[in-house]
Amino acid sequence: MSEHDFKPITSADFILPATHGVKRSVGASINKEGALVIDGLDWGELAHSMLGGDYEYSVTVKPEFKDSVLLLLLKEHFKDFPEAKKWLEEQGIPFINWTWG
Repeated sequence: MSEHDFKPITSADFILPATHGVKRSVGASINKEGALVIDGLDWGELAHSMLGGDYEYSVTVKPEFKDSVLLLLLKEHFKDFPEAKKWLEEQGIPFINWTWG
């Protein structure tokens, strides 16, 4: 995949496995103001019996703290540079590689 094939993403959605009768969908997106929005929806028999219906929730991280989330997630996820570089390659995310020495 070349740099021109990659389209930057502004949202990602995933459905988590149902547990204890609760189905859960979680998503993350960048809103028009540039903030990171993480939201979710629980539904299913348990949600309906306990809450009377679906349960929605959301957190919004202000744009000036969005990079902090990214950097902390990278620090938590990757053990070393080659692992991070390999992941970028596997995702097809364009980057500039530089080495010295």
